[in-house]
Amino acid sequence: MDFPPVKAKFVRVKLENYGKCPAWHLGAGGDTWIFMDEITIE
Repeated sequence: MDFPPVKAKFVRVKLENYGKCPAWHLGAGGDTWIFMDEITIE
């Protein structure tokens, strides 16, 4: 994502879980997970 330049001391990231795996997924009906391993701020 791109945002206009700003000066900031902190960054908040908000993620929302999808809910249950859809019918086409191997884990259909099971809980979904969010994996986040990298945020780059320049």
